[in-house]
Amino acid sequence: MAAEFSTYRTRVYIEAIRRGTTPWESIENLIDANFPMVSRPEMAAVVEIHLGRRNDPDLDREVGPGARRFDRRVRLWAYSILHAAGIRDDAAHRSLQLLNSAVTRGLTVEYIRNPDPAVVDRAIAIWKAQMLDLIFKA
Repeated sequence: MAAEFSTYRTRVYIEAIRRGTTPWESIENLIDANFPMVSRPEMAAVVEIHLGRRNDPDLDREVGPGARRFDRRVRLWAYSILHAAGIRDDAAHRSLQLLNSAVTRGLTVEYIRNPDPAVVDRAIAIWKAQMLDLIFKA
């Protein structure tokens, strides 16, 4: 299940990036493609699986390599886009990517706790503006 959802997310993200005609648009499209994932049952299951990996070595061996490949792929896409924009502070952007992933996972949990799309959508709009500002205006 986690591998299939990773494949789906990869396809969605690639399409989003390709629609961008500038680095800003590509990152904006990537953010826009990412946040609808928070309301998907598969995303909640993936969060649970990754939490379970902490105490289950067999699960970690099974799921960990694919998760690391997916994370590395997304990180490389972001670096490529940012480098095309002339932005080279990889350490700062890796931290921003980690923060974005944490927000995505956190909003997934919040969606489960309070599945009010309007509340989640407002939070996403605020976070999107903050991310674009942090990346391109820092």
